[in-house]
Amino acid sequence: MALNHLASHFFFTGQHFLVEQLTEIALVSTDHPLMKSHSYYNLARSYHSKGDYETAGRYYMASVKESKRPQDYVLPYFGLGQVQMMLGDLKSSLSNFEKVLEVHPENWVTLKAVGHIIAQQGQAKKALEVFRKETCINTRDVHVFIEVGELLISSDPNAALDSLKKTKSLLKKSREEIPIELLNNIGVLHFDRDELELAQQTFMEALEDGFGLNSLMEECIALVSILQTILCNSRIWVFFHRLEEDGVSVELPWDKVTTMFNQARLFEHLYDTQKENLLYRLILFKFSDYVDGYLQLAAMVQARNDVLLCIELIEDALKVDRNSSNALCMLGNIIIKTDDWFKEKEPFRTAQNVTDGKDSYPSLSLGNWNYFTAFRNEKKETKL
Repeated sequence: MALNHLASHFFFTGQHFLVEQLTEIALVSTDHPLMKSHSYYNLARSYHSKGDYETAGRYYMASVKESKRPQDYVLPYFGLGQVQMMLGDLKSSLSNFEKVLEVHPENWVTLKAVGHIIAQQGQAKKALEVFRKETCINTRDVHVFIEVGELLISSDPNAALDSLKKTKSLLKKSREEIPIELLNNIGVLHFDRDELELAQQTFMEALEDGFGLNSLMEECIALVSILQTILCNSRIWVFFHRLEEDGVSVELPWDKVTTMFNQARLFEHLYDTQKENLLYRLILFKFSDYVDGYLQLAAMVQARNDVLLCIELIEDALKVDRNSSNALCMLGNIIIKTDDWFKEKEPFRTAQNVTDGKDSYPSLSLGNWNYFTAFRNEKKETKL
């Protein structure tokens, strides 16, 4: 017992060599199952803290076998559940966490882990029940409120918004940093509810933090004559290079890209094409592999009936991801306007192949292609 206590002390001081040395001595010094279970547990958590999950898992398992049941010594079950979750064995991890809950049914950390695993397994309703129980015990667990909100987005957007707003309120009260992802999701939910002013405020709150989107847009719009020129030019670089030459800081942190994209969508909804165009181009200037940016710009020029520029932008997207189903379908649709029926078929066929037929849109488009080409051939034969 003394060796186990010493090993535990050295674990908390980070002296893992001593932990391992003492526990190995302890293991050969006793045949008492519970003492051996404690020794294996000390070894396991030492390796666990060093990130060696496989070795930790073996020692946690040895500890569990010695203690025989969680009521005798529950800690190795919790540790084993943790490393199994890290190694991707969710079924075994869930089983061990549930054994912990048999002993401590209101342990909020274990409830949180169980809820997360069940959510990973696609059982959203059951996961929500577990998370709600956890938040009743730990009313300030912002991470769980975020996860609850994300689980509810597809089934109950209003409840999702309430959960995410509560998370934001808790973070503000504790003066903690509000994650950009949280603000983005709140903004999207307001946007989906057509609460455009609230969506705009939330997106801008996320983008303004240490970034200054408004000031950048003011600088850009001040050069409106240049902006109007690039609206008809597929090359996005010229305008922003000019800004940098004029001493304007053109920066876009990677974690703000999704929110900026959603802000651009909001400008599109408000028919502010100048700002919408500007933001999509800024995203592509800094992150040239952002496929959705090309497709949104392509949709804008398609609305102006600029077929050639639209095709060029879609092809830019396909250079980044040649298996993008959205880009392929969009290309097929725009080729229709060139009346090149044979070229139109190929993008839809490729989109059908890359999605293994699971996306109905390319399949329907191919069906339409077959119907109309048959109809056109029939008309030609009649004329002859």
